[in-house]
Amino acid sequence: MPPKLDDLGNKLRQLLEEAEGLLRTATADTDAQLDHAARESRGRLRQACEHLRAAERTVSSRARALDHAVHANPWRAIAATGAVAFLLGLLVRRR
Repeated sequence: MPPKLDDLGNKLRQLLEEAEGLLRTATADTDAQLDHAARESRGRLRQACEHLRAAERTVSSRARALDHAVHANPWRAIAATGAVAFLLGLLVRRR
């Protein structure tokens, strides 16, 4: 009987070492995957910020152009706004 207990103990130690090795490998792989995901996320976030800044510049320049046009031709702006409001009123009334 004692030799079998030694075999069992050795097998359990071997199994424990293998489990620890697998755990270390899994942890290392997970850390590498998390680092990769973090780098990729930061890159995509930078791209999104660049797109938002570009959109902000475009909207801002168009708003300035509209402001200048309204100040240059206030009566035309008032007439255009009235015409659009009238057409929207007709559309809403039909529904």
